[in-house]
Amino acid sequence: MNNETMNNETMNKPSSVLDELGLMPVQARELSSSDRSRLLNFLLRWENVESVHACLDALIPINPTLVSLLDLRTKAFLAQGRPDDALEVMRERLERKTSLTARSLLARVHLAQGEVETAHQIAR
Repeated sequence: MNNETMNNETMNKPSSVLDELGLMPVQARELSSSDRSRLLNFLLRWENVESVHACLDALIPINPTLVSLLDLRTKAFLAQGRPDDALEVMRERLERKTSLTARSLLARVHLAQGEVETAHQIAR
């Protein structure tokens, strides 16, 4: 296979799942909450984490009170092995609203940081 063939294949290959779906991250704003949730969870499940972050970058500023978006950002950082960034987002999230889901996610963040005792205390 020559370089020209490889370049053509690369150019024709979608760069992300969003490209395959024909979506730009900003279009996530136009989806119903149910469809938006399904899209973001689908992207996260299949570890298309950069697309998750891109969509969240478009969504969070116009939906600052939706803690579920911050939960998804936390999960995306955990999927990338970035527990320190995940903890920062969780702190912001917990300032807005606490819940069992939030506590569970916070415990996951502490486990990812290797802080087993802290995670255990949160889980109690």
